[in-house]
Amino acid sequence: PAGIYWDKTGSGRWYVIEPHPEGGRVAKTVAGSSARLSDLHAIAEQRKGKQARGSIGYAIEQFEQSTEYAGLSGSTRTDYSYCAGIVRTFKTQLGCTLDTLQVDRLTTPTIQRLVEVIAKGKGDVPPRPSKANHLLRFLRRLFAWSIRFGHCKTNPAEGVKEARERKQFRMPAHDAYALALNFARERGARKPHTKGSCPPYLWRVMEIAYLCRMRGLEVIRLTDAHATDDGLRVSRVKGSLNNIVKWNPRLRAAWDSACTVRAEILLKRSRPVQIRPEKRFLFVDESGVPLKKNALNK
Repeated sequence: PAGIYWDKTGSGRWYVIEPHPEGGRVAKTVAGSSARLSDLHAIAEQRKGKQARGSIGYAIEQFEQSTEYAGLSGSTRTDYSYCAGIVRTFKTQLGCTLDTLQVDRLTTPTIQRLVEVIAKGKGDVPPRPSKANHLLRFLRRLFAWSIRFGHCKTNPAEGVKEARERKQFRMPAHDAYALALNFARERGARKPHTKGSCPPYLWRVMEIAYLCRMRGLEVIRLTDAHATDDGLRVSRVKGSLNNIVKWNPRLRAAWDSACTVRAEILLKRSRPVQIRPEKRFLFVDESGVPLKKNALNK
């Protein structure tokens, strides 16, 4: 490709000539001696601000403009954008970034080694098994979508085994949680939409989630039907077993407070009260509409 030159000194390399900030010009390595002609063309296209057709970067660009991508939840798009950033910055042994490589030239062992490198870490880069698995799931979906739309013929991420993640204890220390709870309680008592205020439901969501070890999604799905004489019936997701958490003064206070706030909002907005308890969601926003998952992501 025009503008890419071969340097046969040492072990050999492919380089380009760029202007130096302090004047003059310098040689910049763009690929190693084992780079294919197709790799060099991909590098040349990328330097022009374009992604070569058939490359991972090209597939990402097309996927991000698709209706399937637009239909994803906000959190999923944020996660995929993060993964795309990894692809665009990850340096390969060829000296080029991962997004310049042709999808159909990649193999399952290549993607498996990529997952291992990120999971185990390298040099000053710490191990990130969770990051490696997020990237793998993104690539699987990206390549599968690209096959359906003719941007590639193979899915090299199919069959790759995920890295083993260490189980982490995610509960905060008691004193740290108490500080956060008091902060949310104080800020939630301020006038809504004023400087330093936060949603009034926040501390109640925090307290119930903490006492029952619940996920955010599980908390916002709570209805009056979950309250029993023995305790709070927790319907868990992601394969976890449902259970009942016995009432204690703190849990009862948070539940009753949430019910009171809900009643005040529904009355203020003149919204009808659902007759069926499984339809009466515990947490609603200022307009009386049940909270969505993204309300806890802000």
